[in-house]
Amino acid sequence: MPYTMEQFQKDYIKAHIGVLDPEEVLSKFKTEERLKGLRTEKGEELVLL
Repeated sequence: MPYTMEQFQKDYIKAHIGVLDPEEVLSKFKTEERLKGLRTEKGEELVLL
């Protein structure tokens, strides 16, 4: 199976994510996506209103 450009991009990002500013990374996602899956201190899933 050939190595695709999509695979290269994913591998590159994984290798270099540590040098990026966290705000730069997070700015690529919508607020809803950033909060998805987060839980409260009691372990409850967050609900967006």
